[in-house]
Amino acid sequence: MIHTSKSMLPIFCLSSQNWFHELWTNKQHLMDRLAKQGFDVLYVCKGSKPLLKYMSATYDESDVFPGPGIVRVTPHLYLAESPELPLFGLFPYTLYFERFLFKLNRLKAAFLHAQSQGKLPVLWVYHPGFGHYLDSLPKPYFLLYDCVDDYASFPSAAGNVKRQEWIRSGEHQLLTQAHLVTTTAPALQESKSLISNNCHYVHNVGDFDHFNLAETQAFELPNRLFGIAGPKIGFFGAISSYKVDIDLLVQLAKARPEWSICLMGPVGGHDSHLSLSQLKKCPNVHFLGPVEYNDLPQFLAAMDVLMIPYRSSDHTLHVFPIKFFECLATGKPVVVTPLPAYEAYREVVYTAGTAVEFESSIFKAMTEDTAEDKAERVTLARRHDWNSRLSHIKKLADQRITEVFGDAFKGIF
Repeated sequence: MIHTSKSMLPIFCLSSQNWFHELWTNKQHLMDRLAKQGFDVLYVCKGSKPLLKYMSATYDESDVFPGPGIVRVTPHLYLAESPELPLFGLFPYTLYFERFLFKLNRLKAAFLHAQSQGKLPVLWVYHPGFGHYLDSLPKPYFLLYDCVDDYASFPSAAGNVKRQEWIRSGEHQLLTQAHLVTTTAPALQESKSLISNNCHYVHNVGDFDHFNLAETQAFELPNRLFGIAGPKIGFFGAISSYKVDIDLLVQLAKARPEWSICLMGPVGGHDSHLSLSQLKKCPNVHFLGPVEYNDLPQFLAAMDVLMIPYRSSDHTLHVFPIKFFECLATGKPVVVTPLPAYEAYREVVYTAGTAVEFESSIFKAMTEDTAEDKAERVTLARRHDWNSRLSHIKKLADQRITEVFGDAFKGIF
């Protein structure tokens, strides 16, 4: 029998990203905040740890989440690590998929322990690959699918029909079984709501308090920006051609040699088709490399204009970049390409679809932007931070838990 108490909601997060990834996304931001609110969170990454490192590591004996390979990161946040089995690499088209089943099976002990203590587990899923193996976990549990990307359009799946079908069929299982589905972009909401009867649009947000430091705090110029002259046009995040319009940046750099284009972030990632040869030939383009999250406000404070030059593609059609509200929080003028996700916020940014328009918009941003424009951006960003998104999801989840498990559970999330 399950009981009703806020402490009775252990959260099992099935993620698509390593907890320690240099670029935090929804998964880490939300789970970190839930843990700080006192919820016990077990974060399960889709990746694996080399077998020898796994065997030599020291793991905590957890009364909250008993089982092998559990590491405590903070008082309420735990990681479930898995060993990298050698055979996985020999049969990439079959055993790659079975990694997800392997990880879910390792959660059974923690799931059964929670239920034996009268607790209702919350299964908070990000990667659709886990959808194939939901039946391996004992019920009851509350299933929430936070759909933040179209994984079938990622470079890792492009051209691989089998993997695309596997992703889509796994997601179909999630959408039909989830008690609650949340989406982060209009295109995701449109497609997922065709399958799920409990699908809600809760778009991406930003870490306002952190990025607003670029406006409110006086910083010294970072060493990496010494010697970079002229107006600084900044982009931060992963530099990959499946998202960033590299050709646009090349044209912009050539059209305005007096501007300095500052690119902050790792190059490539999973994008094997990325070619930066033409961009690297432009003397006014500066690859600053990855910037630590804590240091980003210092770098952004030195920029004159921030930009999000995403290309138009099937992938970007389904995204709402987290950096959108992060940019607004800095108070800096922001120039973006016209993604559908921005439609409701066109009045607070400069939108441009071509390289010529992008150049013109940056010029306007530097010469016409006002204090009132800046205040409007900051006010909007303040309303759309991670706490607001988490509160929205918790409200929806609490309502669904009550509907599914009864009035006795009202208000426990």
